[in-house]
Amino acid sequence: MRPMKLNARCFAGAQHDNGRGSLRHTLAAIGIDINPSSRCHSIVANTLDRQRGSGVSVVICLDGEVLDRAEGILRHVLVGLVDQSIAIRLVSSDRRVDSLALGPIQAFHHEPLTLLFRGSRIRRLVESLGAPEPSIVHAVSWRSFDVAMRLTDAFDAELVVHLTSLHDCEHLARLPSSKIAHVIAVSEPLRVTAIDQLKFSADKVTLIRPGLSVVPQPTCFSFRDRRPTILCTTPFERGAGVERVIEAMDAIRAKGQDVLTFLMGEGPLEDDLRRMLREKQLSASVMFAEPLADRTAAMHGADIFIRPNGESEFAFDALHAMAMGLAVVTFSDPLNDFFQAGKTAFVCEPGSSTALAQCIEALLNDRDKARSTAKSALDYLREHHSMNEMAERTAAIYRNLAMPHATFTVGERGK
Repeated sequence: MRPMKLNARCFAGAQHDNGRGSLRHTLAAIGIDINPSSRCHSIVANTLDRQRGSGVSVVICLDGEVLDRAEGILRHVLVGLVDQSIAIRLVSSDRRVDSLALGPIQAFHHEPLTLLFRGSRIRRLVESLGAPEPSIVHAVSWRSFDVAMRLTDAFDAELVVHLTSLHDCEHLARLPSSKIAHVIAVSEPLRVTAIDQLKFSADKVTLIRPGLSVVPQPTCFSFRDRRPTILCTTPFERGAGVERVIEAMDAIRAKGQDVLTFLMGEGPLEDDLRRMLREKQLSASVMFAEPLADRTAAMHGADIFIRPNGESEFAFDALHAMAMGLAVVTFSDPLNDFFQAGKTAFVCEPGSSTALAQCIEALLNDRDKARSTAKSALDYLREHHSMNEMAERTAAIYRNLAMPHATFTVGERGK
């Protein structure tokens, strides 16, 4: 009797326990015994164990915007996935993706998918990826949905979509839900949106909070005799709220507070903001700083991190600031559930520069309260934003989705 090859796609519709329960029932139905004592059971179990490791090949699609916002988190999860023996290839039209190609991780570039050349550029990308064909394609934000969908079709792979913003949700609503194998949300409000508004079944949506390294103790106001330092990394764009920071600092100066503020952003409103500083004569205490590739480097030595708006996207910068031990000041925000007033952050009335100034002044006047809240935030992050859990749960999704693509060879019975 020749060895029998069974493609695990035939088991895809069945429920399974660690990938083995459905195999046992399905193989038993065709007369193949995989009881624990049988040799066939050993073959299938070993194959499944291999599938849990290097047999899972994943292509992760990234764009420049998500690299700007979440490069540090991406680096953490990629290192964790390598430890989980997941084979990773990165795809992007942004050359900065090379910085994430660590160890066995490979980076592949493609030209932007313009209407005229989309087909030919996808074909070249598919050819460059070559073997092994990925069983999973993972789109990390909406700007990578198009290339991810096309790679999914080209490789007959499973598509995983990440939700990090309301824009991701809006664009996901335009995709055929039958094409989406799984959705990963970075916050509980985004998970609920995927289920309640986008109508995905709850078992297809998983909450995986971004994991990151956390300092042992708060760093804000560590030196009592040093001039307090405030950092804002918000882009200089309309509606982003940087002008509220300038107005708040003007009000704080009028109260006699001596602080140093750095605006570390860029964008089309920079000239208007510089003019505003000159008019208010704040140039000596509020300064523009060039954005760094690693924004967390600028957080060393800062005391307060300001996020001056309730954005429609996950606040990765503020999460990093918390993990660095800074006191975080923000406006109320339904999307970022790690902002918890009085426990992890200082939350102001939305859209008010007066409220922002009052919140900052309260921190300056009660630095023990600032440090105790920063410590509470660190405790929260250790419990809910673990790097290991982020990598393990992501790898588990990949492995479960890769199962239908595995092929098992079962030898002749009786040998």
